[in-house]
Amino acid sequence: MDGRPLRKELQSTEVFLRGLREEVSVSRDYGLPVTVLVAVVEGGWSAEDLRKALDVLRFADLATLLEPRELAVALPNTTPEGAGAVEERLRKVVPGVRLASAAYRQDETAESLLARARRMAAGSGG
Repeated sequence: MDGRPLRKELQSTEVFLRGLREEVSVSRDYGLPVTVLVAVVEGGWSAEDLRKALDVLRFADLATLLEPRELAVALPNTTPEGAGAVEERLRKVVPGVRLASAAYRQDETAESLLARARRMAAGSGG
């Protein structure tokens, strides 16, 4: 190591989806929880708010900007209650953020889990 602290970074959407598929597979095979959180900032994420949001995530969490206003986070080994704790931390560092999370359901795909979280964030329910 070069002495710099490890920092959470955004993944490309492709890398994020690949990682989410792997987490869903592990969840399906071993019964471990995985939750997807979607955080929306109207007008788009500023670099400063995005950095603050990434700084409250664990190193194992996956994060990508699906669009300029929509951040998706995969939370491996995280129950809905644990996701609620992440939501609280995000609300503290990014005022006005709109948040929703969806926990993996047996036989759901990574894509359907992400889509459900996005619908919930948009206010459509899930």
